[in-house]
Amino acid sequence: MATSLSIVSLLGSLTSASAAMAQSVAGYYETRPDGGSARNRMCIASGPGNTLAVDIESAYCPGPSPECYNARLGSIQFNARLAGHAMRYDDGHGCRVDITFRRSGARVLQAAHCRGAQDYNDLEASGVYRRVKPEVDDRDCVP
Repeated sequence: MATSLSIVSLLGSLTSASAAMAQSVAGYYETRPDGGSARNRMCIASGPGNTLAVDIESAYCPGPSPECYNARLGSIQFNARLAGHAMRYDDGHGCRVDITFRRSGARVLQAAHCRGAQDYNDLEASGVYRRVKPEVDDRDCVP
C-alpha cells in the first residue's frame, strides 16, 4: 500500500515538474537580424498531452520530395515533448529540428536534406534565438 502511494506521489511530482519546465520555455523567440535585417521567429506554447506546440517562421522542410527548387518560405509547425532542456522533431522525410533551451533563449539546429541544399541556405531555421516575450497564449502557436 505504501509503495503504491509513493509511486502515485512520484508520478504526480514528475507531471508537475514537466508542466513547470514546459511553462518555463513557453514564449516568443527571435534571432538577431541578418545582413538584410530579417529575423527568424519562433513561438512555443503548451500543446496537447504534455507536449509543446512549436511554430518556427521563415523555414522550410522539404517533405517527402528530395527537391528544393519548389521551396517556398513558410513555417515549420509541430508538437514535441520536452526532455530535460531539449526537444526534437523528425518528420521522417529528411527534416529534423533540435531545440536546446538555455537561460535567455534557445539554440535551434535544423537538418533539412534535399538536393541542391547549398543553394538554399535561407530555408533553414538554425540559429540562436533570444526569448523576447515569456507570455504566450496556448492558441498562439498551435500547429
